[in-house]
Amino acid sequence: GVMQAFDAVFAKFGWQLLTPVVGIMLVTASLGGMLTWLAGPSKGLLLISRQEGYLPPFLQRLNRQGVQQNILVAQGLITTVIALLYAFIPDVSSAYWIFSVITTQVYLITYLLMFVAGTGLWSSRSR
Repeated sequence: GVMQAFDAVFAKFGWQLLTPVVGIMLVTASLGGMLTWLAGPSKGLLLISRQEGYLPPFLQRLNRQGVQQNILVAQGLITTVIALLYAFIPDVSSAYWIFSVITTQVYLITYLLMFVAGTGLWSSRSR
């Protein structure tokens, strides 16, 4: 896997102490990418939920600065639970792979929704 490749390269130069550091950096980067895509759409979710009433009023509230705090807290709790589940994975390569897959799935869902929305806008304009 990824960590074995880094370990082999670092072994050539006698820098094997850097393998865990790179592992932590890779997991942190993957987690950061996943969290960015989870937290980013909260503003759009708030806008649509207020217009269409999809979310309960508790999740539609804003704090004093106008931030959708309750949506972000709910997303944070869900993400924390998911991240804690991965803390029990003993292999860094497996954890990295899982975070990469989750990040890719979130990207695909976002682009799929944008494609569907774009197709809907295109078809409504052509009528």
